[in-house]
Amino acid sequence: FHTSYTRVGGVLFDVNSAWVDKVRSFCRGFRKVHDEIHKLLTRNRIFIDRVQGVGVLTKEDAINYGCTGPIARSSGVLRDLRKDEPYLAYKDFDFKVIASKTGDCYARYLVRMAEMLESLQIIEQAIENIPAGPINVDPETGVVIPAKPAVYRSIEGLIQHFEVIMPNRGSGSP
Repeated sequence: FHTSYTRVGGVLFDVNSAWVDKVRSFCRGFRKVHDEIHKLLTRNRIFIDRVQGVGVLTKEDAINYGCTGPIARSSGVLRDLRKDEPYLAYKDFDFKVIASKTGDCYARYLVRMAEMLESLQIIEQAIENIPAGPINVDPETGVVIPAKPAVYRSIEGLIQHFEVIMPNRGSGSP
């Protein structure tokens, strides 16, 4: 997606069936390519000699340097906001947090390779569970988000948009 696709409180337009088919096709093909890369590198003696034991980052150093994501997890930091403090729809997806303890370049490679498959699993779950219906109505509250042209072209539309998206602003609450 290009950055012009996202909008305050949403996106430019809904996905269509052709896009969903392309994502499904990508997912099918990705596993094969991932497997080829895995076979090429994971047990390749030259690759292993160049990355195993290199650039070791201990768990303590990873924390002290403020590392996050796969770099931190490859050093034994078992923290993943998607599981620990789920945001957006992550609470609805079944996936594993991938980690290692060795903290070297090889561990970072293995963690990232495994995370690609976990990400693929998340994408497959998401694509099969896209809710149907109007894209400008919050299903829980029934609140209608104003049309983007109104938000961009009139002060009233912009105000309505922020009233819906940020209802607690100015309430005195932190």
